Amino acid sequence: MYNSRLPHGLIGRDYGGRPVLYKNCRRMHFATMQTSGNDFAQCLKYNEWLTERCCIALGHRGQWTVIIDLQGVGFSQLSSVKFLLYVQTLAAHDAAHYPDRLHRLLMINLPGFFAPFWDVIAK
Repeated sequence: MYNSRLPHGLIGRDYGGRPVLYKNCRRMHFATMQTSGNDFAQCLKYNEWLTERCCIALGHRGQWTVIIDLQGVGFSQLSSVKFLLYVQTLAAHDAAHYPDRLHRLLMINLPGFFAPFWDVIAK
């Protein structure tokens, strides 16, 4: 169920030779995920597993690039308290456990209404 809600994968390497992790957030609805047994804690645990796969791809040295695709993401998804909490928790967790591993975070296909939410997420 998690993979159908958040399609993702290592899609190659960037020009600097760093692994590139792609995540498509179009179908990321936490209410639906929770009813299928993928609660908030499970999602965080899976993210940790995925981050460990990136570390292995790097030989535990260096950094990676992440691409987050927001094409088709609706206003209700981005304004959801659960979604915002999830993003903030992921950032805090990754910063604490994998400092300096993220080379670049690219967000593509952003909806026009996204700018105000970025201010909230960035805090």
